[in-house]
Amino acid sequence: MTEDIRNYIESKRTTKNDGLVIIYGFVDLSGEDLSGKDLRGIDLSHCSLKNANLQNADLRGSTLNAADFRGADLTNADFRGCELKGSFFDKAIITGTNFKGCLLNGAFFNGAKVKCADFCGSELCDTEGLKIDDDDKEWFFRGVFID
Repeated sequence: MTEDIRNYIESKRTTKNDGLVIIYGFVDLSGEDLSGKDLRGIDLSHCSLKNANLQNADLRGSTLNAADFRGADLTNADFRGCELKGSFFDKAIITGTNFKGCLLNGAFFNGAKVKCADFCGSELCDTEGLKIDDDDKEWFFRGVFID
């Protein structure tokens, strides 16, 4: 990851108190243009990326548990090997997105537009709302663990 983007993200970290839980290191990147950025290996758990542009972003090996991607454009983003447990992808654009080998247990995909995404070798236990186009089903389920 480039030092500039790392410094930018660190400058956005705050403590969020939503009345029930205090989240240290919360980052609000809602609506940000992160297209094509190198975000490999970063921890953005509990981060808000609502309506963000992550087209062609490289997030390989990142930790994004309970991250909020609602309405985000994830076209051709690379999430290989990421932890995304309990993350929200509701109404996100998931076209050509690479989720190979990801942990997506408990993730939410309600209303997401999923087309030609690769979830091979991923864990998708207890996910909600994931709908796959009939043309994509043949290769989508190779090596996917769904309980």
